[in-house]
Amino acid sequence: MKSTSKPLKQTLDEITSRIVVLPDQAQCQVCGYWDMANTETSHILLERDPTGVQLLQAACRCPANERRKVEEKAQRFAEANLPTGGRTFENFNRVRGTEAALEKARHFAQMMGPSTFVLCGETGTGKSHLLEAIGRYVLAQTSLTVRYEVAADLLERLRHTYADVSSREFDMYELTGWYQRRHVLLLDDVGVRGGSDWAVEVLTSLIDERIRNRWRLAVATNLTRDEMEEKLGARLASRLFQQNEELGQVARMTITASDYRLKERKP
Repeated sequence: MKSTSKPLKQTLDEITSRIVVLPDQAQCQVCGYWDMANTETSHILLERDPTGVQLLQAACRCPANERRKVEEKAQRFAEANLPTGGRTFENFNRVRGTEAALEKARHFAQMMGPSTFVLCGETGTGKSHLLEAIGRYVLAQTSLTVRYEVAADLLERLRHTYADVSSREFDMYELTGWYQRRHVLLLDDVGVRGGSDWAVEVLTSLIDERIRNRWRLAVATNLTRDEMEEKLGARLASRLFQQNEELGQVARMTITASDYRLKERKP
């Protein structure tokens, strides 16, 4: 009788494919689970399962760690740099032309779809609101780190650090590394203000590295592809406006609504 069982090699290959090697120093000596404050550990698990389920399943169970989670959550919110005002998906102004963008933003916040999400549209159409909503959702629903920045402010901070490292605790490259270790980076108003060749190169390199490594990145811009290429160069425009769906790197959505801040209030 012919055996229908799978070859042993195939079985071992399947088992091996499910094995995740995590850093020894991140393993709790008490419960045997893993410390998610270890960036390498969380990045490995998030890359394997972008939904974050495996990350939560592998997290340390110790009571002391539970108390630390509360402290870390407060720290994550503080370091996220989200503007005040409490913008969320629930209080988003849902007008015609925003429905598809709202849905895509929710999917991105839930770790679904491509790792980079680009929001395009005119000023005042809700792009910043959706970026902030993504950040607050991720902070509330996961143990991941988030950082929100207006692109021009980020470049100014990097420029000052680069210009005077003697008065700071770390140099520009360490600061850039800190940003790249955030699980989710939110960049607002990309291209609103132009910059020097240095600034464009720094911004392009930062975005390019996140896209290549499939680290979560959400970008808001009011520029078209041609405008971005003229202002920030062909390389950045090509990355954010890529059209090859087979790459699976970037999801882009254009909000077609008009500026609702200019609409007259109804009596």
